[in-house]
Amino acid sequence: MEKQKKYKKRILILTFSFPAFSGNDNNDFFGGSFLVPEALSYHKAGAKVTVLTMHIPGLPLKEKIKKNLNIVRVPYFLPLRFQKIRIPNYPLYTKKFFLWRLFQLPFFIAAYLVFLCKYVQECDIVHANWTPTALLALPFSFLFRRPIFLTFRGSDITMLPIFFNKHIIKHMDGVFNWKLGDVSKYIKLFKGNYMNLPLISSMKSMNSNENIQFAKQNDIIIFTFIGRLTEDNVQLLKGLDIIIPAAAKLLNEFGQRGKFQVHLLGDGPFKKKLKRMVVQSHLNDHVFFQGFQNNIFPFLQKTNAVMGGIGLNAVVQEAAFSERLLIMIGGDEWTGDIWKDKSNSLLYKPHNIDSLVKVMNYVIDNPESCKKIAEEGHKTIKKYATNIDKGGPIYLDCFDKLIARKRKSNS
Repeated sequence: MEKQKKYKKRILILTFSFPAFSGNDNNDFFGGSFLVPEALSYHKAGAKVTVLTMHIPGLPLKEKIKKNLNIVRVPYFLPLRFQKIRIPNYPLYTKKFFLWRLFQLPFFIAAYLVFLCKYVQECDIVHANWTPTALLALPFSFLFRRPIFLTFRGSDITMLPIFFNKHIIKHMDGVFNWKLGDVSKYIKLFKGNYMNLPLISSMKSMNSNENIQFAKQNDIIIFTFIGRLTEDNVQLLKGLDIIIPAAAKLLNEFGQRGKFQVHLLGDGPFKKKLKRMVVQSHLNDHVFFQGFQNNIFPFLQKTNAVMGGIGLNAVVQEAAFSERLLIMIGGDEWTGDIWKDKSNSLLYKPHNIDSLVKVMNYVIDNPESCKKIAEEGHKTIKKYATNIDKGGPIYLDCFDKLIARKRKSNS
């Protein structure tokens, strides 16, 4: 057996949110969980990894996960409990406490720059998530001659003017090339050194779904929505607000009482309104709230179809790797030539209750066909994503090249 290559690179991951590992068994959602597989993957491949992120009240300022894997959270306002830029259970772009958060923003920028000055010197390469973190790191990249690899994810583009985004991406040493979603349309507008790399999923093994069984005829079909329960455009695009009305129609118009359940994994301020909708629609025996879950895979093993996925996001990766059926919105921006209806996924029209009802009814009536569709979805995701074990070496090989190129340009 070939010995795995070991790396000695020091990687600084920049982000505005990253979950805690110690004491993180509660239901508070702090955000940034999609970055955890990347950090773990780099570390497992032999790199020293430091995550520099924003402090959130209730989380430790510094956290050592393992040897050479550390989280540093930047405090920016005193007392710490009054920090409000990042609010648990809300996306970063929420307008809650808007003026107070806007007032604190200069304090955060100043504090983050101070920490960047220290930690950029101590790394070999910066992996910036979101264009604002890359913008803040650019002066130190120039000063200390450190390359920056950027992953921008869509909502960050709207946080800055187009001119800034264009400038940032142009000056990145490497940029992740997204295949789907709102990011893909920006890639056509901004020149950059785009790199085709696989997404890193939190699935521990490509074969971890061997014992998962799909439903048979007359079995209760379980639909699971995975995501933050917030009433923002991103979650509503994923169908969060139409799932319960769709379930009600399945009962009242299609007579599917007792044949399905809907489980919602996640937490957030929209939860109260959703619960009221359940009571008003008499769906207490069909809709269940499971709260935020650190480990969603036990739930994936029991579910048949997963909602909340879009494009190639983390939900899509985890569900498809687990050979669960994907129910997603259609449209070229989100499906491209990757996801095809009744081939490797089931697609419905965005914000359309009747379209979602039709898809859910199809799942209940055609479990055998859906099993084959889920199997095709599993084959598809393996072309675009990999696991923690395999992802690290791929990325670190890429980072080696970016570091060597930077050193050569500086000599």
